[in-house]
Amino acid sequence: MENKKTTEQHREEFLDHIRLMVGYWDEIDNGMGQKERLEGLAFSILTAMDGGASVGPYFLAPVIDDEGTVGEDIAGELHEHFHK
Repeated sequence: MENKKTTEQHREEFLDHIRLMVGYWDEIDNGMGQKERLEGLAFSILTAMDGGASVGPYFLAPVIDDEGTVGEDIAGELHEHFHK
C-alpha cells in the first residue's frame, strides 16, 4: 500500500525547497546583480510550483469573491510566462 504524504509533509517539503533556493541565489557569485538574482529566485519558485523541480506541482487559484469561491488553477506554466 502506498504511503501518501500529509498536508504538513507537502508544506515542509515545499518550504525546504524554497529555503534551499534562497540559499542558492544568495550565494551565487557570477557577476549577477541583485535584480537578476531576485528574478532567478522568483523563477525557481514558480518552477517548483509548476512541478518542474524536485517538488510540486501545486494547485494555485485565486479566491474570487467574499464567500471564498476558488477560481481556476493558474499554475502549470507560470515559470514560462514570467519573462514575458
